[in-house]
Amino acid sequence: LEQALETRGTFRAVVRERTPDAPAVLGGRVLAIEEVDHSRTEWLGRIALELVLSDAHTGAILWTERIDESEPLRQQNPEGLAQALSIAMSRIAARAVPAIESAIRAMPDENPATVSRTARGGRTLKP
Repeated sequence: LEQALETRGTFRAVVRERTPDAPAVLGGRVLAIEEVDHSRTEWLGRIALELVLSDAHTGAILWTERIDESEPLRQQNPEGLAQALSIAMSRIAARAVPAIESAIRAMPDENPATVSRTARGGRTLKP
């Protein structure tokens, strides 16, 4: 998810540690990373995450979602599981990143974390 946020190019920076000028913090927890065996011939790689985006300065929740994705394994071995989980994570990123971008863009301008002064005195959104 971090890589998807970085490569999207929307944000000035995506960092693991809090910084004073970061407008928002993305947190959450992993609910599942597993292989699900439906039968002797049908296996799935499953990832379930709970994500929470909050205002870095007020703690207000800007967005939250529980995302669960599964992908069939082409072969039942560690490589097949890794490939299925990677595909599932790509779908999670494709779903979560636009929602995160929208939530940050919707932050009020009055929030000092989202405002910086330009050379002309205008306001720009920091992400």
